[in-house]
Amino acid sequence: MLETPTAILQEEFHLSRRKAVLLSTLVGWLLSILCALSFCPAYSDVLSVGGMIVFDLFDKVTANVIMPVCGFLMAIFVGWFIDPKRLLPRRMSGGAPWYSLPFLYAMRFIAPICILLIFLS
Repeated sequence: MLETPTAILQEEFHLSRRKAVLLSTLVGWLLSILCALSFCPAYSDVLSVGGMIVFDLFDKVTANVIMPVCGFLMAIFVGWFIDPKRLLPRRMSGGAPWYSLPFLYAMRFIAPICILLIFLS
């Protein structure tokens, strides 16, 4: 889970791997503490945003925004930017399996439209 933020910190901010791992871990740890403390009655008023505790806010943003957007972008990337010859398996005879063309059309058209409709609902 920490590899992506660690790599970004290393490449974009030129931090050593050790510093990038420590910073990623510290940020994750602090956010986790906020989520845990938001369940405590003494802190629930302080750790709430828009009437939701921090844990519920993170859950809602992750499930209702980040996951559909990532799924939409992944379908667009797989359907339009990856060479189908690399994406689809080949048989021993050299031909593509029967489901190759329907899979490609589903990734290009059906999946993005369905994910967009889910996101908008």
